[in-house]
Amino acid sequence: MNFYIDLATIGLWELPGTIIEAMMGHDEETRITYNANDRVLAIEGYTPPEPKGALKEAIEAQEKAGQPAPNTK
Repeated sequence: MNFYIDLATIGLWELPGTIIEAMMGHDEETRITYNANDRVLAIEGYTPPEPKGALKEAIEAQEKAGQPAPNTK
């Protein structure tokens, strides 16, 4: 999108576009701790998005299969 705006304004969009893009972002820090064998020990500061669609259905089916059968006496 910015490329087309640059073409239409002969490059004049760069200054306001850069300022707008710089103000839109947010900072996020994630810390990953590894052991001596380069295996991940811990991930801090990251929250994965909620699963959707087929992944969510698969997780729910897996949890349901792992639960004990209801008591039918």
